[in-house]
Amino acid sequence: MSTYIKEVHGDFPKIDTPQMREVDRLMIEDYHIELIQMMENAGRCLAILTKERFFDGDVEGKHIIVLAGTGGNGGGALVAARRLHN
Repeated sequence: MSTYIKEVHGDFPKIDTPQMREVDRLMIEDYHIELIQMMENAGRCLAILTKERFFDGDVEGKHIIVLAGTGGNGGGALVAARRLHN
């Protein structure tokens, strides 16, 4: 975990890949929240955090690079990019 995250948020519980898959399964099967909605929520929150933390709430005219991997978090990153662009 980066020092920045520890300084801002302190220590928080960590979960591994099987545990995260179980969280996703519970969200979909028990709480009826689809994966696409989870990605939209994660991306929205990431965009808001990015604007507030790094750009004082204003990204207009700024150039931002968003890196998205092939895993499940890639969808959230793409949502964040879309929201920051809009």
